[in-house]
Amino acid sequence: MLRGLPARTLPQRVVRAATRPLRVLRRRWVAGGAILTYHRVAEPGSSPFGLSVSPNHFEAHLAYLSTRCRVMPLLEMARRLACDDLPPRSVAVTFDDGYVDNLRNARPLLERYEVPGTVFVATGYIGGERAFWWDELATLMLEGAVPAELALPLGDGTRRWPTDTPPARRAAMWAVHGILRDLAPTARESTLDALRRWAGHAPRVDDASRAMTADELRVLVRDDLVDVGGHTVAHAALSALDADARAVEIAAPREVLGRLLARPIEAHAHPYGIDTDDAAELAVRAGYSAACAGGIGSVEAGDDPMRLPRFTVHDCDAGTFRRVVEHHLVD
Repeated sequence: MLRGLPARTLPQRVVRAATRPLRVLRRRWVAGGAILTYHRVAEPGSSPFGLSVSPNHFEAHLAYLSTRCRVMPLLEMARRLACDDLPPRSVAVTFDDGYVDNLRNARPLLERYEVPGTVFVATGYIGGERAFWWDELATLMLEGAVPAELALPLGDGTRRWPTDTPPARRAAMWAVHGILRDLAPTARESTLDALRRWAGHAPRVDDASRAMTADELRVLVRDDLVDVGGHTVAHAALSALDADARAVEIAAPREVLGRLLARPIEAHAHPYGIDTDDAAELAVRAGYSAACAGGIGSVEAGDDPMRLPRFTVHDCDAGTFRRVVEHHLVD
C-alpha cells in the first residue's frame, strides 16, 4: 500500500521512488545489481541525441566492470532474479537498436574484457537501407538549407516552428522528436514524408550510423559472448499502439531474429522504456523469458523478470561512470 492505494495501481517508477529508503535498507541482506543500457559506441558528435559513448570511454567502463563487478549475461541475471539467487554487485550490459557500431566498435572491446552483452534489435531496420527515424529527423532538420519556418500537418491541425537560425532548428527538432516518438509507425512515417518534402530531399543512409545487416548480426552472435533480443519491429512506443498492434510489435522480432540467426530469442526491450499494463503478458505469450520495461534503477532478487529496470549510460569518463554504477548498485 502507498498512501492508502495498492502499489499495483501506481506507475512502477512511483512505487520504486517511494520505497527507495526501504530498499536501501533491505539491500544489506538482499543482493542486487544493475542493467546498463548503451545505444552507440562511437564518437559523441555522431548523435545529437546523446546516444553515443566514445570507444575510449566504453573501454574504461568495461575495465571497471570487469574488475569491480560481477558481469553476467542478461538472461542469467533474469534467471537468478527469479529464484532469489543474484550475487552482490551483479551487472548486465545491454545495447538498444542494433547500430552497426555495436559490431565494429563494441564487440572487440567486449571480447578484450570478456564482458557479455545483449543487443536489442528493432527488426524493421535490419539491412541498413533506411536510417533510424530519429537520425533521419536530425539530418532533415539540422543539415543543409531549409525554409525559415516548418509547418507540419498533424492530426490536431498544423503546428509551426521557426527554423531560420541553428538554435531555432535544434529547438524545432526536439519538439518534433517528441511528437514522432509518440506516434504509431504509419503516422510517424507519414509525418516524416512531410518533413522530407519540407527539406526538399530524403537523406542518404550514413554507413557509420546505420543498422546492422543480417550477415552482420550473424557475425555479432558467432559465439556466446553477445546475444540478441527483440526491440519491436518499428521501434514503436507501445503506448501509441492498440493491443493487437502491441502484440505484433513484441512477438514479431522473436520470429524474425530466430529465423535469421537460427537461435532462440529470449529477451525483449520496450523502446523508450515505455511500458504498458499488458506488455509483460504479451512478452510471455510471445515466448520471451525476460523483458526490460519502463522502470529506471537497480534490480534486486525477486524482481519480475518481465519488467526489468535499466539505466542509460551516457558518454562519461571512468570516474563518473564508477560513481553512477555504484549509485545504482545501492539504489
